[in-house]
Amino acid sequence: MIAVIGQYLVRLVDRRNAHTDLVSEQCAQLISLEEDLRNRVWEERRLGLRDVVSAWPIAEYLLAEARLKIACRDIELHDALRGMQAAGHELGRTWRQDLPDDAEVEEAWLRHREALDRLITASGAVAAKADEKPWRRSLH
Repeated sequence: MIAVIGQYLVRLVDRRNAHTDLVSEQCAQLISLEEDLRNRVWEERRLGLRDVVSAWPIAEYLLAEARLKIACRDIELHDALRGMQAAGHELGRTWRQDLPDDAEVEEAWLRHREALDRLITASGAVAAKADEKPWRRSLH
């Protein structure tokens, strides 16, 4: 009987750890993709490269975002995701204009950075909360 309870507890901890790992991986994926988008906008803006932003893997971003929304119920993280989405749309809109206004693009660029920093902070807070849980990696 003790062995069965022990096996149950180990499986429970393993599932919770896998869930926490999934949330952390999706946060990291989103942050990485947002940083990649910033690099692509910079390359087009400063280096004069063409069609770099249009090659950004938006499907990969949307999949990671959907996984995170499903897996995590943290309100601050969801707020940060909404802010990131709005800032990303604004940056894309200002950058895709036929004749982008430098001041408008710069303002969108700065708001995008602020939203990304907020997402990074919220992601770190979610990971820290998971590490505080007594069952987090405690049976291995």
